[in-house]
Amino acid sequence: MESEIERHTKVVSVEEKVITAMKEKKEKNLKEYDDHVEKCGKTKAKALIATAAVNDAATTLKNQREYQVQVTNLKNILVGSHEQALTKRAEVEKVFQNYTMMVTKYEEQITITNEQIMDSKTRISGA
Repeated sequence: MESEIERHTKVVSVEEKVITAMKEKKEKNLKEYDDHVEKCGKTKAKALIATAAVNDAATTLKNQREYQVQVTNLKNILVGSHEQALTKRAEVEKVFQNYTMMVTKYEEQITITNEQIMDSKTRISGA
């Protein structure tokens, strides 16, 4: 019987060691699990902030592209208007040259007419 008690004592002693080791392992695993959950929570928060930052950057880039398109459209309109203005200016310069030539011809005609009037006055005075 003594040997049976000794054998059971050894078995119980080994089982107590196993149970103690299992409890320690459980506590260690529970602590590691809690640490992992906390780390995941922090990582998730960082990921949400990073996602928001990426979305903001994407929105900003989209707005910049839209503004660039608007600027390009306005530039094209301005270039077109400038070309139209240059064309109209060339037309106006031609009209101005025509008027200048007409004024010069009229001045010549006035000068000739004034000379003829003076000649006529001189003849009338001499007659």
